[in-house]
Amino acid sequence: MGLEQIILKDRLIKEKKGVFYFSDVPADIRPSTDENAANKNKWSFWRKENFRFFNEELSGISKEKTVLDIGAGQSDFKEIIFKFNKCSLDFYPYPGVDVVCDFTSGLPFKDDSFDVVILSNVLEHIAEPKNLLKECYRVLKPQGMVLGAVPFLIKIHQRPYDFYRYTDVNLEYILKKANFSEIKITPALMIYIIVFNAITEFFIDLIKKSSFLPKLFCRAVWKIVRLGFKLFSPFLKKYPGDKDSPLGYLFKAAKF
Repeated sequence: MGLEQIILKDRLIKEKKGVFYFSDVPADIRPSTDENAANKNKWSFWRKENFRFFNEELSGISKEKTVLDIGAGQSDFKEIIFKFNKCSLDFYPYPGVDVVCDFTSGLPFKDDSFDVVILSNVLEHIAEPKNLLKECYRVLKPQGMVLGAVPFLIKIHQRPYDFYRYTDVNLEYILKKANFSEIKITPALMIYIIVFNAITEFFIDLIKKSSFLPKLFCRAVWKIVRLGFKLFSPFLKKYPGDKDSPLGYLFKAAKF
């Protein structure tokens, strides 16, 4: 895929070092610098589940297919996506990003350009998600599909661009409004993971801010708690939990 063939050149601002710019980088964007992004052993449960989902859904697709990764960021899943004929898009020119644009104002591509669109933890950061989904539908080829993940029971992140927490009901509604069909939404990671995440946040905050407990003591207790969770996690995983209380949702839908 040659990007020059599918981009809307009348909207192009500049091309620099092989990256196409359709908007300036927002002044209030704080680029993500997750040091654990390249180390799978340090990935969160949510990131691991996202990787499993996208890898599974894309495993049977020809490497010749065109994939648009919206909100690609640091390209955490490059080993999955970069093997395709891909276009990585973001507000910020991270390494590996091909197109920089404000995708809340539209996608700078011609109709029917991509076989797959990926929205990995993107929709919660979009103030007008229906507009973006309609654009995803427009740039997808017939029989193309959109794959995505959104958090649910998770803390606010990337301020000031964290607007929503979606239910499966709302996801289905906005996908249908954007004309998608064959919609499948799956709750992911149940209550024991949510409890562990909450305990993790508590101890991290306690270690940073405690004025009455020694930090060394807090770290020691935290190590004991983590060890206990690790030992009991095989048993906890057998408990399915409440499907209405997931850490997030994974979704796919098709264009026909």
